[in-house]
Amino acid sequence: MKKRAPAEEAEPSGEALPALVEEIAPPAPPPAATRSPSAWAREIFPPSERGRQHPQAFLHGAAAGLHHWKTHEHHAGSPLQLSRADYEAAIEAAKSNAFAPHPAALSPYAGRS
Repeated sequence: MKKRAPAEEAEPSGEALPALVEEIAPPAPPPAATRSPSAWAREIFPPSERGRQHPQAFLHGAAAGLHHWKTHEHHAGSPLQLSRADYEAAIEAAKSNAFAPHPAALSPYAGRS
């Protein structure tokens, strides 16, 4: 049996390294749930049991116009992805008479045709 030098004994094996890294680095938080504005609208403004439109579903259309969501979809090729909080803030901005969009819900393509 060959004796190991003290430096070799102190060195951790390759199997122990991942466990050490997990101890040092905390796990990353899960990303915030993002969806398209239409998906949020279906959840927040669901149709009635008889299939009728929710009485406040028009607010989605107002927010879409104010924040240029259709323009974004046209230029980017996919819908804008928003968190629930940003979608709700966009709806609140559409309800107000200030015509000031919620910055996080505004398409970067706003102003383009």
